Amino acid sequence: MGKKDTGLGSEEALTYLQRIEALLEIIVEQLQEYLETSRQPLASSAPKADEAEAHVSWAVRREDRSLTIREVTIDPAKHAVFLYDQPIELTPTEFDILLCLMRNGGRVLSCQELVRQAQGYELDESDARYLIRPHITRLRRKLVAGPDAPEFIHNVRGIGYSFERRTTERD
Repeated sequence: MGKKDTGLGSEEALTYLQRIEALLEIIVEQLQEYLETSRQPLASSAPKADEAEAHVSWAVRREDRSLTIREVTIDPAKHAVFLYDQPIELTPTEFDILLCLMRNGGRVLSCQELVRQAQGYELDESDARYLIRPHITRLRRKLVAGPDAPEFIHNVRGIGYSFERRTTERD
């Protein structure tokens, strides 16, 4: 018996590689979801006792009043978000990120700052960007009312994200 020839042509090999890439994207997304749901920081960034205490005191003293910027309303007391008065379902992490962005409306927050404010622990900028980016992508998708609807979350390349405070003209 000789060696088995797979007979993969260049087109088949490309299809095979694309399937592998798709599977890897699923694995990365599931890993990010696991990190989100477990709310455990990466091993290299375990919070120190004083950082954990600072996060708890921040959570206790934060205001529970609702906040409306443009067409988005967020109500921390009810853990609810509304777009054009319609409820929007967010994960706890998405909610916390949106709350940080809206409370700092117009101000650009780095990914590191978003992790610190929304999650209560420290990551270096590269790890923070890796953690925050998919949440921002999902938030943007959920905060769209239609094809011509304005974007609320803006990226400032190389710096971070902001929640746009400008009012938009409506027909």
